[in-house]
Amino acid sequence: MKKHATLPRCRAVAAVLPLLALCASPVSARAQALTLDEAVRRGVAASPAMQEAQALARTAAAGRWEGWGRLLPSVALQADVVQSGILQRTASDPLTGGIVNLPDSLIAQRRSYGTSAVLTARWEILNPASLLQIRSAGAEAAAADGTYRSARARVAAEVTVAFLNALEAQALLELRRAEKDRASELLRIAQGRFAVGGVPELDVLQARLAEGDAALALMEAETAGEAARLALREHLGRDAVIPGALAEPVLPDAASLPGEEELRRRVADESAELAALRSTRAAAAAARGAERMRLLPTVSLLAQWDRSEYGQTRDALTFQPRNESGVYGINFAWNLFEQPGSRLAARQRTGAAVQQADARLAARRAALDREVELAAGTLRRAVLLQERAAANVLLAARQREQAAERYRLGVAPIVERLQAEGLAREAERQAVAARFAPLRALAELQRASGAPLLPFPF
Repeated sequence: MKKHATLPRCRAVAAVLPLLALCASPVSARAQALTLDEAVRRGVAASPAMQEAQALARTAAAGRWEGWGRLLPSVALQADVVQSGILQRTASDPLTGGIVNLPDSLIAQRRSYGTSAVLTARWEILNPASLLQIRSAGAEAAAADGTYRSARARVAAEVTVAFLNALEAQALLELRRAEKDRASELLRIAQGRFAVGGVPELDVLQARLAEGDAALALMEAETAGEAARLALREHLGRDAVIPGALAEPVLPDAASLPGEEELRRRVADESAELAALRSTRAAAAAARGAERMRLLPTVSLLAQWDRSEYGQTRDALTFQPRNESGVYGINFAWNLFEQPGSRLAARQRTGAAVQQADARLAARRAALDREVELAAGTLRRAVLLQERAAANVLLAARQREQAAERYRLGVAPIVERLQAEGLAREAERQAVAARFAPLRALAELQRASGAPLLPFPF
């Protein structure tokens, strides 16, 4: 009795082994397998979205430098070396006032030479609009940086989802191969029993149909696995080489999974997309304030130093000119009525930009709240599925073993065996999906929110 009680348990555990094929691979195979961390690192490095976001961040950072540059004085240096020649062929008659032609003896080219150097400095010491423009440029740079971090989190999540898809397809392929072997064995048994008159020909036909279905399911699993690997390679780059095996990542346990409130807090505090939208709103508000401050006067300091030398000979081309002049002053400008229509239009545009930024931020917050609720529900279902998956697989495997034994002994029809195979196949599929469901839920929420929720650096 003890021997017969142990046999079904061993066979049931053997039915679960295809789910653990990736973990049970040899050390050398695992060393050559592609890990999730490596896939994410390569995917982030090869992503065109990351390159575009980085370029936008660099462009916005250049605007910040431009804004701070307005607080510094502008200095210009100009140096000239001039040679001119005038050939005069006519002159004004002092008696009649008319124009007369000069004789050839009086026609000559009169040359003049000159050198000059001008140093000009201008410093705008009071312009309230410039300070707000600097604030707006800084907020735009922060928004671009948030967009870059959000793109990084999204790309990591997309690569994670693609990796899990390929991993699930690989596990399902192993299950379909085992299913095909069992269907072939069932057909062999049915043919043998039919040959001795133990079962009708209908059993052989049903077994042959089951084998055909298993072969078709295996082909579909191979196609799905290849498609999943191609999708993963699309994220890693066109020339990326994916090893034959994928290493199973460290999966979070049920105790470490965040609850709904924790997810909501992390998304609100760590979402780079929300941070970018808030920075965009701050930039629009600063731009609106800068447009209002344009009605105030500006004060600038001006200084100019000039040295020059002019003459009729080349001695004027010298590095030590003798003429010198200096200009120093304070410039007060108040363009109160300069293009009032343009000013009113600019104020209206900046106000509309603030309104638009508020609307986008509110809409995105509402959408992320919905995503958090969906992800929290998915995590709860994933934990429940994980708790039930092992028991379901074990129960289905035992039922399959019993149905196989009853059919072998001739006390059960082949339909019972086929139904047990179908129940076991569905239980194994659910077990594969439940195994990666928590990590997939976190990755999908990270892809939607831009918040770093995955339990690994990227």
